Amino acid sequence: MIEKWRHIGEEIIRFRLADEEAARVTRAVLGEMFSYRSSEAIADMTVTIRSGYGSRYADHTSVAIGRDDNGLFFDRQDFQLRISADDLQAEIRFHDYYGLRTALLSWYSSIINRADWGIVVRSSCVVNEGQACLFIGASDARESTIASLSRPRVLLSDETSLIRIFSEGSVRVYDSPFRNVCKEPANVGFAPLQRIYLLRESPIVRTTPLPKDEAMLMLLNEVVHENRDAGESAKLVRMCKRLVERVPVYEMELEKNKRVWGAIS
Repeated sequence: MIEKWRHIGEEIIRFRLADEEAARVTRAVLGEMFSYRSSEAIADMTVTIRSGYGSRYADHTSVAIGRDDNGLFFDRQDFQLRISADDLQAEIRFHDYYGLRTALLSWYSSIINRADWGIVVRSSCVVNEGQACLFIGASDARESTIASLSRPRVLLSDETSLIRIFSEGSVRVYDSPFRNVCKEPANVGFAPLQRIYLLRESPIVRTTPLPKDEAMLMLLNEVVHENRDAGESAKLVRMCKRLVERVPVYEMELEKNKRVWGAIS
């Protein structure tokens, strides 16, 4: 058993990797950021990962989700996920990179939603002048465009953002390990969220404020959330509502060059 430790959000996670393939694919999903360990460290949660499960994912295959005496479970043809009732332990068996990535995202989004902590959103996030700006791609534009134009700014995520919504009003975006192309970690742990942008392809750069009801529907469509339990879904809606009430949301017509940063500033 290979043991690795690291931060995700505000938690110290102990990963127990049962075999070399599990270690290799976990590094591919989360990068090489397994550096946190000291004799005084106490893990907030433990995730055990094993390879050799199931078969390759086929489009439109559903995820079976349920609850028993041991906690919450997720089953899909390329992964199996078990989360203990107290959320402190999880076990994952997976087939390949995509199976493990989906399982880890399902695990993390479930525990932070159940804790009323925050949400995971399909998006890029860039720190501009000390403030985080979140970019969500519409059908004709991708968040990866922003990620490619971000340098030398700090990139907190290039595909999947971790957002904490505090009860007193503030909102933070954390450095995300769930990266696609830009695997290099940020040099900051988090930044306060200033604005959210819905991207659309355009020959010009222009921003337009979005009404809160439209922003809410857009955000809900991009949240990573497999668990369709009525109570958990209601909690997710409340968190998204809090977010759009506290952070302004804009539609951004995007030209693929660095003039975008002038529009934001």
